Amino acid sequence: MKWLKGFLVRWSSLMIIFFSAMSLHASSDRQYHELERLTTDSLFNLGENLVMQNEEEKALMCFTIAAARYGVKESREEKTEVMKANVGKWYLYFFHYFDYIKAFESLTKAQSIAEEIGFNTSRILLDFGATYQTLAEQTDDEKLLREAYEFYLKSFDRALAEKETSTLNMAFSNIVQLSPQLHAIDSIDRQWKAFNNANKHRTIIYVSDSLLYRSNIKKAKGDYAGALADLELNASLTQGDFNMVRYNQAAHIAIAELLAEKFGNYPGALAHLKEAEQIALCHNIKDAALEVYNKTWRIYDITGDYGKRDEYRSKYLSLKDTILNYRQGAAISELSFASKFDKIEKEIEMEKESRRIQTWILAGSILLVILAVLTAISLKRRNRNLRRLNETLYSKNVELLSCDKEMKKRLDKAEMSEKAKKQSERYRNSDLDEGDKQSIMESVRAVMLTSAEIYSPDFSASRLSELTGYTYRHISQAINETTGNNFNHFLNEYRIKEACRRIQEDAGYSRLTVDAIANSVGFRARSSFIAAFKTFTGLTPSTYQKLAREKTQDGSKS
Repeated sequence: MKWLKGFLVRWSSLMIIFFSAMSLHASSDRQYHELERLTTDSLFNLGENLVMQNEEEKALMCFTIAAARYGVKESREEKTEVMKANVGKWYLYFFHYFDYIKAFESLTKAQSIAEEIGFNTSRILLDFGATYQTLAEQTDDEKLLREAYEFYLKSFDRALAEKETSTLNMAFSNIVQLSPQLHAIDSIDRQWKAFNNANKHRTIIYVSDSLLYRSNIKKAKGDYAGALADLELNASLTQGDFNMVRYNQAAHIAIAELLAEKFGNYPGALAHLKEAEQIALCHNIKDAALEVYNKTWRIYDITGDYGKRDEYRSKYLSLKDTILNYRQGAAISELSFASKFDKIEKEIEMEKESRRIQTWILAGSILLVILAVLTAISLKRRNRNLRRLNETLYSKNVELLSCDKEMKKRLDKAEMSEKAKKQSERYRNSDLDEGDKQSIMESVRAVMLTSAEIYSPDFSASRLSELTGYTYRHISQAINETTGNNFNHFLNEYRIKEACRRIQEDAGYSRLTVDAIANSVGFRARSSFIAAFKTFTGLTPSTYQKLAREKTQDGSKS
């Protein structure tokens, strides 16, 4: 009878799991119907908030329900929200789930609705370009790259007509980068003139794109020395600017390619690739690191240094495999969501059609076993990938804190020069040029790195003005135009870095509550602290604490 007892125990466990699963499905069903009762604009706004909170599955459900509400008789306002929901679906499918087919379908629907209601389409065309370019880079398909280029050209012209300067600048930047690969650098003179006229304020982004364009023109004409000089100036201009990291990294790669291909200067090329590698690692830019590794091992192959060649080729393949694993994990997550979404509809139909309880239990038991196995596999893979991603984010944050720590030591030993003090007086009643803004930002960052006052809840831009000697208006202008963010966002970045440092270096802080840590660095509200922490680190404070404790324990064991 032992076999019968074992069978009954297993069957009972199976039934408990089965009815628990049915309860979970009922919960999903309730969530779906609750969302269905929301207005379309409420669904879109909720979806955007969920994206900011890294709740991608719930956000996708909001966007999907909203996008399904398209109808010929709907008002223009309703269709606008439906269009935006389709763009939201594109963003999640493209950047989170890496499902380019569904991303393309969602963007196509958004474009169709935008054209129907006469809505601005320049940004949608830019998104199409990004989609095609990504596919082209993954498949080495020049035809797809040409499609991406054409979409960027259309986006540029449409943005020019719509006076969307931000979209116009992004489109031009992509045009300049792709035109040499497609041998089209000589055909974008019209876009250059329009770009030049549209940018009345010569921002650092404008200057960087202008230098890249000029270097490509010189390279096409055989003036390799001139092209190299422009690229080196671009690299110098964007060096150390947090908001220009990708521009700086791209400049070093372009210099390396030119040195290797046109000058045969392989040591110089490798030096610039090493600089690009450090930038990619410091800022956790995986796609950039992958490109650097690929170019580096190929140069070592040319020079005959096979040891270094194998080292960097191994790095390239390893990182490529890591990215692939992450994408597979994201795809599994998408399938899990899609399965849950489909089951809501299927269960309603099953309730109407199924009448015989014995058949229902048998079918449910079989489904349960399959679901339990698939769920276990999916959760195991997902948790492993999430754990690996969290550890990577933690390590990169530690590296960034190390960079800030070294800068802080140098600032502690130095005093503000007489020149900086005189400039402080100069800016009080005058307009700012780029050099003025750079000087102001040096003084502002010095305060942020050395003054404990910034961790007071009452610290303000006015107090920062007193500490630096510059006017409130000039400080606000310099921060906004240099970083692209307002004062509060700029201040929060330094507060979050300090919170990370305290958790990492002080065992006492690693055991404090989230509220206590938030208060210690100047946050009054727990929710604001958590949101800012996730924005700047990619992790929640509690996850960061847990990883810090584990690293400390591992260090003590070793």
